[in-house]
Amino acid sequence: MNKQSGFTLVELLTAIAVYSILLVIFGMVVVGFSRVTKAVNNSDGYDQAALIENYIIDLWKTNQINASFTNDALLTFYEGQEQERKLIFENGFLFYGSENSMNKLFGHEQITQINRKVFDNLVIFEVLINENTKTIVLFNTRG
Repeated sequence: MNKQSGFTLVELLTAIAVYSILLVIFGMVVVGFSRVTKAVNNSDGYDQAALIENYIIDLWKTNQINASFTNDALLTFYEGQEQERKLIFENGFLFYGSENSMNKLFGHEQITQINRKVFDNLVIFEVLINENTKTIVLFNTRG
């Protein structure tokens, strides 16, 4: 008698069907993960704007009495008579410090500009992010 070994056609078709289903599920997971990764990498910059906003607000709360508004900085704070600290936005990054030592704080390539407007008792910052504007309004309580 001839003894045949191997798989039957039904067994092969069943294995191919199971592997196809697993491959489709794996493909859906990979596509979903790549979409999440793309969304995170292409965020609109508002996470960085929130960091900048919180930093500016905290800095303002602690130093607004000593603040002045010069053309070369967003804010200038005077500590004592001669020590001056500036908050500057340049080349997509926020810097804070003295003339001799500026510390790079936050930055994002999608934040292209920060504008400052000063009114009687308000200071308004406009953070430009991908052609959208995030506004920060600070109330000036000094006399």
